[in-house]
Amino acid sequence: MAKLNYVTLMSLDGFIGDGHYDWSLPAKGSTEFITDVMRPFKTYLYGRKNFETMAYWETKDAASVEADHQDFVRVWQAAEKIVYTKTLKTTT
Repeated sequence: MAKLNYVTLMSLDGFIGDGHYDWSLPAKGSTEFITDVMRPFKTYLYGRKNFETMAYWETKDAASVEADHQDFVRVWQAAEKIVYTKTLKTTT
């Protein structure tokens, strides 16, 4: 059986946010760190709201984003996504 890993962004004092991610604007090097953390995961489990936020990356061409996001786009797009929702009708 595979391990289940939970990854979330939070501040050093444990703040996660209220559904808005303006508090967690990436600092230089943080995208590279998150990409390296997520790289070994082949499947991502999402709730509806988080998936809708992350779906932004699904249609991005790696060459069209800032250099420090290009690897993240490739890693994120390569993973399978499973969305747990009662309200979302389609994920594409």
